[in-house]
Amino acid sequence: MNSGFDYAKSLAGAKTLAEFVELQSSYIRNQFEVFAGQATEIQELTKKIATDTSGPLKDQMTKSFETVRKAS
Repeated sequence: MNSGFDYAKSLAGAKTLAEFVELQSSYIRNQFEVFAGQATEIQELTKKIATDTSGPLKDQMTKSFETVRKAS
């Protein structure tokens, strides 16, 4: 949110069209980098959640199959 306000302030202070375009390009580049970083974090967290939750599920399924096999 602060970056948006800073961006608006810098645009208001632009004296030329070239400066305006450069500020806009820089802001968009920065926002994309932030987005890419967040996407990577989400991907890592999703992978960790999947790994953490699949272990106990796998263990329980193995126990269930062993119980069924012993009963047969």
